[in-house]
Amino acid sequence: MKVNFSILCSTCLFNCLLMGQNFENCNSELVLLFGKIGYYSSYNYNVNDNENKSDSLAKYNAAFEKLLLTCTSEHPESLQASFKSLDTISVHINTSPDGNFRIYSWDTQDGGTMHNFRNLFQYKSNGKTSAKLESADGNGENPPDPGRLFFELNEVVSEGKKFYLASSVGIYSSAASNHTIQVFSIEDGKLNDKAALIKTKTGIRSQLSYTIDLTDPANAKIKLSDYTDLRIDYDQHTKTIILPLINENGGLTKKKIKYRFDGKYFVKVK
Repeated sequence: MKVNFSILCSTCLFNCLLMGQNFENCNSELVLLFGKIGYYSSYNYNVNDNENKSDSLAKYNAAFEKLLLTCTSEHPESLQASFKSLDTISVHINTSPDGNFRIYSWDTQDGGTMHNFRNLFQYKSNGKTSAKLESADGNGENPPDPGRLFFELNEVVSEGKKFYLASSVGIYSSAASNHTIQVFSIEDGKLNDKAALIKTKTGIRSQLSYTIDLTDPANAKIKLSDYTDLRIDYDQHTKTIILPLINENGGLTKKKIKYRFDGKYFVKVK
């Protein structure tokens, strides 16, 4: 019987990495797995399709995700660890100023012009450190499609309670993207991703977002050089959320909408 040696080696590698894990070698092993993701990436055209590129990419993504969850769940010290090697290879790690909440974001590298992102949330409550994968169904097994990349994490205190503001971007194509700022809180040992802190006409919300398609006819006259950054901005000094005004036709304007923290809520600046 013929045995596929590469598959056998991959299976052995996964089992070794996921069994008896200690924090000291978590970082190096995560880097190893993410390097494999980069090698089999759909963006790496130097890999021969005969190497089962798609299958290998899926396996290494699953192994990386599982190992990261294991390391961050079982080792409390990981919440303060720098993971410099991971950050260098484009695993984005954002930590709240108080050090109690962290988001790990990465591109699974299995997309095209639409990028697929995965996120892991790590947080500390009552002396206990926990971790969970972002999911659409709440159990970690059904990731949002296509997901978003978190790039900034801030915090505010409202009526004695800590809230976290997480900024993210979703890349749908080379011209279409989604931009979101979302409020989180840690309550009773659990992460609440629906913490409402933004006061709008339709009620108190947990997030603000907008989607823009620069190929839309409404944006035909836009000069991209005039819009170097489409992200929702957060001014830490004035505690103000700033986002561009999108008109009713989906057109991007140079006008800004601002929500400033009044000590209790973020309210729209008139």
